[in-house]
Amino acid sequence: MRRKYAQPALPTLYLRDNILSIPGYTFEKARANPLLLRLPSVDSDKQAVPWEDTGSMTVLAEGTSLKDGSSVLAKIVPAHSNASLCLEREVHILERMATTPESSSTTLRLIDFFSIPRSNGDCVVLLLSHPGLNILGRRYIATRPPPSHTDILMMGMEEPYTVEEMEAIEIMDLASFLEFAIQATHCLEMMHRNGLIHREVRANAFHLNAHSGLVRMVHFGNRAVSLEQFGVPSAFVLSADAFEEAKKLKVKEALCYLAPEQTGSMEALNEDHRTDLYSLGIMFWTLLVGRGTMPFEGGPLELLHAVVQKRPMPVHEVRRDIPQVLALIIDKLLSKNPDMRYQSAYGLKADLLQCQRLLLRAVMVVSDQSMELIPYFDIATDDRYMEFTIPSPLFGREKELETIRNIIRHTSTSYSRYIGASRNAILVGSDSGGTTSVLTEDRSDSRSSRSEGSPTPMSASDPNSPKVGSIRASDTSGTPMSISTGGVTASDGLRRVALAPSSGRARTHAVIILGPPGAGKSSLVLAHQARWRSHGLWGQAKFSDVEAAPFASLLACLSSVLRQLIVFHTDLHSFVTSLKKQLGPQLRNVPLLYEGAPELRDILSLFDITIETPPEPLEAHELRARFQSLFQSVFSVLAETRLFALFLDDLHDASESSLDLINALVNSRTRILVFATARSDQPEAVERIRATFTSKSTTWINLEPLSYSSIANMVSRTLHRPKDDCANLSRLVHAASLGNAFSARNILMTLQRQHHITFVWEKNHWEYDISAIEPNLHGNKMIADPSDLTFLRNHFRELPEDAKKFLTWASFFGPTFKVAEVALLMDWEDSSGSSGSDEEQEDMWNVSKAVSRVSSLNEGQLGPSGRGSMRGLQMAIAEGWLVQRARDMCSFSHDRYRQATQAEAELLPAEVISKMSFRIILMMLHESTPDVHRITEHAKRHVRIFPSRGLAHIGHRCLPLLREHAKRDELLQLSIDAGDSATARGAHELALQSYINAQSLLDATSWASDLDRTTSLSLKLAELYTWKGDFATSDYLITECLDRVEDLESKVRMLRIRSKNHWMRGNYKAALSDTLQGLHFLGVDVNSAPTRREADQMFEQVKNEILAVGFDDILAIPRARDSRTDLAIALLNDAGHNAYWSSGEGFADIIGLTTVQLALRQVLCCY
Repeated sequence: MRRKYAQPALPTLYLRDNILSIPGYTFEKARANPLLLRLPSVDSDKQAVPWEDTGSMTVLAEGTSLKDGSSVLAKIVPAHSNASLCLEREVHILERMATTPESSSTTLRLIDFFSIPRSNGDCVVLLLSHPGLNILGRRYIATRPPPSHTDILMMGMEEPYTVEEMEAIEIMDLASFLEFAIQATHCLEMMHRNGLIHREVRANAFHLNAHSGLVRMVHFGNRAVSLEQFGVPSAFVLSADAFEEAKKLKVKEALCYLAPEQTGSMEALNEDHRTDLYSLGIMFWTLLVGRGTMPFEGGPLELLHAVVQKRPMPVHEVRRDIPQVLALIIDKLLSKNPDMRYQSAYGLKADLLQCQRLLLRAVMVVSDQSMELIPYFDIATDDRYMEFTIPSPLFGREKELETIRNIIRHTSTSYSRYIGASRNAILVGSDSGGTTSVLTEDRSDSRSSRSEGSPTPMSASDPNSPKVGSIRASDTSGTPMSISTGGVTASDGLRRVALAPSSGRARTHAVIILGPPGAGKSSLVLAHQARWRSHGLWGQAKFSDVEAAPFASLLACLSSVLRQLIVFHTDLHSFVTSLKKQLGPQLRNVPLLYEGAPELRDILSLFDITIETPPEPLEAHELRARFQSLFQSVFSVLAETRLFALFLDDLHDASESSLDLINALVNSRTRILVFATARSDQPEAVERIRATFTSKSTTWINLEPLSYSSIANMVSRTLHRPKDDCANLSRLVHAASLGNAFSARNILMTLQRQHHITFVWEKNHWEYDISAIEPNLHGNKMIADPSDLTFLRNHFRELPEDAKKFLTWASFFGPTFKVAEVALLMDWEDSSGSSGSDEEQEDMWNVSKAVSRVSSLNEGQLGPSGRGSMRGLQMAIAEGWLVQRARDMCSFSHDRYRQATQAEAELLPAEVISKMSFRIILMMLHESTPDVHRITEHAKRHVRIFPSRGLAHIGHRCLPLLREHAKRDELLQLSIDAGDSATARGAHELALQSYINAQSLLDATSWASDLDRTTSLSLKLAELYTWKGDFATSDYLITECLDRVEDLESKVRMLRIRSKNHWMRGNYKAALSDTLQGLHFLGVDVNSAPTRREADQMFEQVKNEILAVGFDDILAIPRARDSRTDLAIALLNDAGHNAYWSSGEGFADIIGLTTVQLALRQVLCCY
C-alpha cells in the first residue's frame, strides 16, 4: 500500500476568531432569515455565527463564490465530535440524493466537504449552495424572542413587519399550508425512495424560498446532544428547567418532535420511514395551529412522558376552520403505533393532493349553501407498502401475552388495595367480579389535550381493571370520583384490615421467560412497557458479558427509574422522606450509589441533603452486605412510592455479584413486579436463576418454537397478501427458521435484499420468486438455527468493507457504544495502517498525534463521500445490524448480530486483536476524565470476548505494549482505583480482576520504585484471594510482601490475612500465633495461657479503671481515628474467636478485658 503524505495546510484556509477563510470564496454579511434554517445574522466583520438550535454545535457562514458570484452557505462544526458525525451523515445523505433527477428541487447542492487542521481551526466544513431567502419562519414562530431581538428576526426583509402584522401571518392559510405540505412530503418521499431516513424532521429541516415558493430540505440533524437516554430524559433535558425561558422553549419544541419509538420507552425501538412521517405530522399540526402552540403541554421533563402516553388534540378542534378530513390525515400520522400510520410518504402526498383539488373546486364553485371547504373522503386509499417492513405484533405469543397481562392486572389491583389501605382510603365500589379493590390516582403532572386511547394498567377505561375510585381521608380537593363520609365506621376498619397485605406473604412477584436466542423473550416484556409507564415506574437492566463498572446494569436501571421519578414531582418528597426513614443511620452509605446513579445525589440536594462517601474500612463480606442492604432499601422505597416493575434482560449474563444482589432484592418481600429473560440453551445459568427465584409467586414461561400458522401470519402481514397466496413461502421460512421469530424475520429481510421479494406497485403488495428462493435457501444453507451463527456470519461477510470494519470495532464496546469513539478508532486505524518509519510507528500509539494525523490526512481529501467510518455506520444501519440510540449512541439491533461480529473478529490475528484493545485503552486515557471502569474492562476485554484464544496467548502479546508505554503508570493507578471502587460496593469478582490487571503492569523495579503502592496492591489482592478461597495464592503474596515491607502496620495487616487463611484451613494454632504476633508488633501483648488467678487479677484491674473514669464520661469519649488502634481491636476480635474454640481456661476473659483496657487507654468508645 502506498504511504499517504499529508499536504501542507493552505495559509488562506482557516477558521480563526469565528472568521472563515476559504480560497475562492468571500464571506459576506448573512441575509437569510434565521427562523427556519435558524440562520443567525452575520456581522459586517465577516464572522461566522452559531446556529441557534437546541443542542447544536454548528456555526454558519454565508458567502459568495469568486468564480461565478453565486451565494454559498458553510456549516462548520468541531472536528472529531458528535457534531462532526452529524455533518458527515448529512454529506452521506446529500451524496445519495444527488444521484436522483429531482435532487435540485428537494435538497441543496453539495459543493465541497473538507476538514481544517488543528493549527488552522480544527473543524469540519460543509459548503453548500445557498437556498435563498426563507419565509417559512414568518409562518412558524414556535418560540417568540424577546423584543430586543426583533431586528434579527426580520433580517432579510426590506420592511420589518409590525407586531399586528406578525400576529396576522403567524398562522398559515389552508391553501398555503397544502402547497407547502405537498412539497415537504415530496422531499421526504424522495429520501425514503433512496433508502434514507431523516430521523430529525422539524420545521427547521425545510426551506420555503421567498421568490420561487420551492420547498427543499436544508438540514438533516445538527443536534449534538441527546434529548433522551434509554427511555428517560437525558442530562441535558434534566437541566433544562434551569435554562432561560427562550432556550427552555426550544428544548420543549425539540422534544415534541420525537416519535414515540425515538423515546426509548416503546417496544419498537427501530426507527424507519414511519418515524419521519410521525414528526412530519407534528410539524403539520404546529403549522396549522400556529402562534407558538405546541402539541404537548408541560415542562421539558414531562414531555418525553407525554410523547408516549398522550395524543395532541385534533387540529380541527383547536382551529375551527380546518376541515375534518385534514385533521384525520394528521391524526393518522400521529398514531403511536407505526403500523397504524401512513406507510409511505407517497400515500400521504396523494391525500394532500386530493385535499388541494377539493379545496380548489370549493373555491371556484359559487354557492349560497354553507359547505365544508374540503369534503370528507376516505383517506390512505392510495397508500403504498413500498418500504419492506415486518409488522411489530408478536405472532403466535397470544397465550404468553395474556398470562403477563393477567399478572400485571393482579399486581396493579394488589398495589391499589395496598395504597388504599395504607392511606386510609374509603372504598366505594367493586369490580365486575365482585372483588373489592382500590384504584390509585394518576399523579402525573404532565398534561395534554387528549390522552391516548390505549388503556393503562391502572386506568378505569380498562375493562379488566377495577371500576372503582378512592380518595384519601385527608383529601380536601373535592375530587368528584368519590365522597368521603367524614368518619370511619367499624366495618370500614375491618375492611381495611382484610385488604391489608399479609406480613407472611411474599410481595415480590416474578415472571421468568426462558427460550432460545431470538425467540422474542424481551419483546414479550417490552410490549407492556409503555402501558405500565403511564402510571408506574419501569426499570430495565440489560446484562451482557461486557460489564465494566460494579453492578453497571443494575445501577443504570436505578438511574433510569430515578429520572422517571423526577417527572412525577409530587412523589419526590415522599421518596426522600421514606428513604431517610428506611435507611436511618445508614443514609450515610447512599454515596456508594452516586457513581452509577448520580440522579440520587441531585434529588437529595433538592432537599438540602449532602452526604460524603463513608470512610469506614470494612471486611470483604461486610462490604457486600452493606451494599446489598443499601440497594435493597432504595428499591423498596421506590416500590412503596409508586407502582414499580423491574425488567432483568439477559439474566444469564449476570455476574455472581449481580445475582447475589438480585437474590437479596427478590427475597426482601419488596412490593415489586420482576420480569426476567434468560436463554434456555445455557443450563448452568438457568440453574443459578432458578436458585435465585425460589418463591411460589414466580411464574415460569418457556417459549417454544413458533407454529407454522404463526409464521404464515407473519409472512402474510409482511407481504400484505392473503395467507393462501404465500403458503409455499411460509412453509419454506418455517422450515428454514425452525420456528424462531428472529431467524424468520432475518430470512425475509435477506430475501428482499437479494431481490427475491419485490414490490408490485399496481397490486400494492410484495411478490416473491419461489423458483429462485428455494434453491437459494438450500444451496446457501440458509438454515437459520438460533444456536448457529453461520447464517449471520455469511451475511456479515457480504457487507461492504467499511461496514465490516465499523461493526468489528463496535463489537469491542459491547451491545451499546458511542458512535464518535468507534469512528475515531476506525479512522485512526485507516490513517496509520500504512506507516513505515519508526517515528510514524511510534506516533500511531499517541492519541493526540493520531487525531492530528487523521485530520491532516483528511484535509482537502474528505470530498463528498466523507470518512470511511461514516460510510460504514450508515451501511450497518441500512442493513439492520445497528440501530440509532439517542443522538450519540448506537446499539446492535439484536444480540445475535453482535455475537456474529465477535465470532468473525475472533478470526483476526491475535496481534491485531491485542493492538485494537490497546488503542481503545489509549483513547480512553486521553479523555479529560478517564472512566476507570471502562478502561480496566478493555484492558481484559480481549480475553473475555475471545476466550478460545486463551489468556496466556493474547495477554503475552498485549502486556508488552502496556508495560512499555508512557501511560503505563497512569493505567496502573486507574486499575487500582477501579478495584477500590468495586471493593467498596461489594463487587469483589470485578475488584479482583482490576487488581490482577494492575499487578500485570508491575515490573521488576516496582518494589524499589514505589514500595507503598506495590505493597498496598499486594495486600488488596491477598485479601480478595482469601475471600475467594484461594489461600495458597494469598499466602504467596503475603510471604512476598513480608520479605520486602518495613512498615509495621502493613506487616500486621498481612499477618492478619495469613491468620485467616490458617483458620479457614483448620490450623488454629498457626492462626493464633500470627494474631498474637501482630498484636505484639502493635504493642499489645496478650497472655495466651493465663491461669484463673491471672484472669481474676486483670478483671479487678480493669474494673477499677472503669470506675475511675465513670460511665457517663465513657459514653462521652469520642471515637478514635487511629488506624493502628482499629487494627489492634480487629486482631483482638480475631483472637476472641480463637479463644472461644480453645480449651484454655481464662483466655477468652483475658481477650475481652484487654479489649476494654485498650479502648479506655486509647480514648476509644466501647463497642
